Amino acid sequence: MKTIIYTTFYPSILKYFDDFIFSINAQSFKDFKLFICLNGCRLSKKKLDKIKVEFELFHVNDTWQKARIRAIKKILKKKFKYLYFADGD
Repeated sequence: MKTIIYTTFYPSILKYFDDFIFSINAQSFKDFKLFICLNGCRLSKKKLDKIKVEFELFHVNDTWQKARIRAIKKILKKKFKYLYFADGD
């Protein structure tokens, strides 16, 4: 697997989670990992069960800038060839 898709969810956009995951699950290209940065929020088991692709959660509680930097640093250590950004909302 060479591709990772990065997104961030925080409390005020959690309402878009189901639509976002529906879109991710509907992708015809499936050879990617979804990296979800949860900034100041959690996902229920019910929400997690909706994700049908390989994924990783990264929990932080920081400013959006610092959360993104920390998440990107973690992703870069994994040596993926392609990194895509996807807005959760």
